[in-house]
Amino acid sequence: MTPAVQEAIDHELALLTPAVRLDPIQLEELLDPDFQEVGGSGRLWDRASVITALVSGASAQGHVVEPSDMRGIAMAANLVLLTYVTHQGARRARRSSIWRQRNGVWRLLFHQGTMSDPAVDDRVRGSGACSTPVRTIPPACGSPSAACAPPSPFS
Repeated sequence: MTPAVQEAIDHELALLTPAVRLDPIQLEELLDPDFQEVGGSGRLWDRASVITALVSGASAQGHVVEPSDMRGIAMAANLVLLTYVTHQGARRARRSSIWRQRNGVWRLLFHQGTMSDPAVDDRVRGSGACSTPVRTIPPACGSPSAACAPPSPFS
């Protein structure tokens, strides 16, 4: 694991703690001025609205956020993508975060949370012949088809 990925993970885990989530000074230090979030409902949040919601305790709902399956990849020297799952009471979400380093400081630039059903096996599935990541269609396949496209989540 690269130092950049480890630093992003450390900051992400800090953001999940009640002490940081309720502290506007720490939130301002960790959230990039250009921060945006797409919430589980699809709502777009900016930095100020996220800080206000977190500090008010509105998002806590009395449950600790428990992360699992956290993975990171350095997308560039100053960008890290993290993906993971959270459990908060009965709620489960898949999450993605992009951390950006500017002037030697790592801050969260983008975050998305997508609610997911814990009863569903949501591991990435290959489609057999193409065996490509779920969200890409290789040039050899030409266009989405039953043979190349991943199965629909509704099937």
